[in-house]
Amino acid sequence: MNMRFASGSDNITTIFKEIRNLASKQAAFSALEYVFGLPKRALDFYKTYDSGTAFSAHPQSKVEPHNRVFNFQHKTTPANLTGSALNDLTR
Repeated sequence: MNMRFASGSDNITTIFKEIRNLASKQAAFSALEYVFGLPKRALDFYKTYDSGTAFSAHPQSKVEPHNRVFNFQHKTTPANLTGSALNDLTR
C-alpha cells in the first residue's frame, strides 16, 4: 500500500485553494489517484461511470443496475452498520 502525505500549512492551504478551481468530479479523481493511489484500471472505471450517486441511476446512464456502485452501497451500508456485522469491532 502506498501512502502520500502533504505536510506543512502552506501546502495544505494551496491544495484547498486550488480544489475550488476543479470540477467536483475532477477533484474526486485527483484525490483517488494522488492521495489514495488508486490503480489506473480502477480510476478509468470511475471516469466512465455515468450512473450518478443517488439510489436510482441517472436517466441517461449506460451502467446496468446490478453494476451500480452507489446502488450497492445504498443497499448494503445499513445492514453493515447494525447487528452482527459489528461483532468484529467489539473484540
